[in-house]
Amino acid sequence: MEMGEITIVFSPGGEKRRIVVDESMRVRELLKTLLLDEESVVVVRGDEVLTEDRVVRPGEILTVFNVMSGG
Repeated sequence: MEMGEITIVFSPGGEKRRIVVDESMRVRELLKTLLLDEESVVVVRGDEVLTEDRVVRPGEILTVFNVMSGG
């Protein structure tokens, strides 16, 4: 088992949250844990945009960007 934390940084704002996970998980599962809609955010690791099927692991730092649309 890979028990550990994933650090989430929300942008804009810079709020940080740490969630304890007992194993790797897909971005989709992470967003459900955070009660976030996959259609309203973009998850980034470093300079890589992660799709919902990508795997994230304990120890990683992710940035979650709110997607805004307007006319």
